[in-house]
Amino acid sequence: MEQTLRPYNPTWRDRIATALLGDSAAPPERRHFVEGLLGSAGLGSNGLGVVDATPLGGLLGAQEAAQRGDAKGVALAALPMPAKSVNMTAMRRFHFSKPKNLFDVPAFDGATRIDDPAVIAALESAGWRNPSYMMLREDNSLTSGGRKRLLDTLQSANDAIIGKETVKQQKRFLKDVASQYADEIAGIHKSPDLNFTSIPISDFNASPSMLLHKSPNFNGRQSSEYRLMLVGDDPAYARKSNHWGKFTTNIKEGSPDAAGLGETDDPFGRVGYKHHKWGLLGGNDDAMSSQAGYLLLKDLFGW
Repeated sequence: MEQTLRPYNPTWRDRIATALLGDSAAPPERRHFVEGLLGSAGLGSNGLGVVDATPLGGLLGAQEAAQRGDAKGVALAALPMPAKSVNMTAMRRFHFSKPKNLFDVPAFDGATRIDDPAVIAALESAGWRNPSYMMLREDNSLTSGGRKRLLDTLQSANDAIIGKETVKQQKRFLKDVASQYADEIAGIHKSPDLNFTSIPISDFNASPSMLLHKSPNFNGRQSSEYRLMLVGDDPAYARKSNHWGKFTTNIKEGSPDAAGLGETDDPFGRVGYKHHKWGLLGGNDDAMSSQAGYLLLKDLFGW
């Protein structure tokens, strides 16, 4: 059968991606952002994007199916897509597009002079004309030390702002992961056998992370704390506790696990116990001191 070349007809998804990328050559970080958001960089679909977990994603999918003449695909696109179908790589691209350098810092040369009187006054009050380490000459030009100091100051301010933006992105990412995979994450504690990887308590407590649950104290035993955190760019389920290895958890009256266990006169409503063995690789299961560990969600859920 003879094949013919046909002009490419962009879908609505491709048109939106092209609009977001702009007319000029887009930098890699913007392209990654748009691909993660839409699953396209303007020249056809590259897989699912974050938008595909929203009603707009269904509309875009239906248009694509209609453009292919796929009536069944149009009907399927109208169905809500399970959140777990969203590609985690797309979510990471959407949230972790690299922040830009906020300062367009010129390459100062020896002839560069400061013209703004307010800036000159501020530099003078900061000691920039001190003969011992002069950074601003009498003609208000910068010395080599002054140029370096100014660039270092601007870069430090830039790094501080970028750092805050990065933490914001990471917190938003964790919040979206917790929402998209709420049922799966809530069910982790029911697992009888798990092997966590040990981490320092300081890493467990570090930002960004998201508190999932903190168990109550019982019989003087320290409560266990559960968080969603990042290990590199990967979301992880983390636990801090002073009891690892073999332990039991309570089955409360009225809970799904209590079916068939009868009634109880226990003041705490306990009708039975579940046995667990949660190991801590790199830790000490027998230690009574607090230890922390994590499980990557991609390993738990097979992403």
